[in-house]
Amino acid sequence: MNVVRRKSIPVNVGGVVIGGAAPIAVQTMTKTDTRDVKATLRQIHEQVRKSVERDRQAQKMQNELAQKPSRWRRFVHYVWGRSGRR
Repeated sequence: MNVVRRKSIPVNVGGVVIGGAAPIAVQTMTKTDTRDVKATLRQIHEQVRKSVERDRQAQKMQNELAQKPSRWRRFVHYVWGRSGRR
């Protein structure tokens, strides 16, 4: 998937480069007590699962749109077919 990004100046924040040509960095927080390892891992797993599901849906939609002809193309085919020029 291509993401159009505007030009920006790279900034180093805590060892992570943000902006410029750096890859997109994502950080999330958990609502659990980090001493409760099982609950924290369960919540992280749920966040990753939702993220992967969202990415799959976005890729599926992009593939569907790429296969579907545009409105203009459908119109041209419709007019061309009615004119008997096939």
